[in-house]
Parts: sequence; C-alpha cells; structure tokens
Amino acid sequence: MDLSDKKILENELSVAVAKAVCQWSKKNGISCPVHVTATQMSPSCFVDEQGVSHSGPLVVCDVAIIDDDDYFDEED
Repeated sequence: MDLSDKKILENELSVAVAKAVCQWSKKNGISCPVHVTATQMSPSCFVDEQGVSHSGPLVVCDVAIIDDDDYFDEED
C-alpha cells in the first residue's frame, strides 16, 4: 500500500470517528472541545465489560473532554 492510499484510508477513518464523537457530544450536551485518540488492535480474543468473549480487531478510543477554561489557557 503506498502513502497516498494510507492517507485516503486515514481520512475516511477520521471522518467516521468524528461523526461518532459529534453525535455522542450532541446526545450528552457536550459543547466544549473533545480530543479523541483511536487505536485498533488485533487480538485473537478479548472480553468486554459484560463478560462476553469476542475475536477479531478491537478499537480503543481515549476521549478527553477539554474544559473551556483549560482549552483557552493552553492556547495562550
């Protein structure tokens, strides 16, 4: 896979993650900035919070809600 193909796939994934975060933010009344880091791992098996076993890729999202005051302080 060449670099341009990787960039296209990265952009498609970014759009999908952004839409999901936007919907979640609206649903939960979040109006301040949100920083999201998503990582895809391919374990052979993992167990979710309910104790159900799954196999295949696992996507882990780290979400940080940035308080308005903290956000503006960091940019100064």
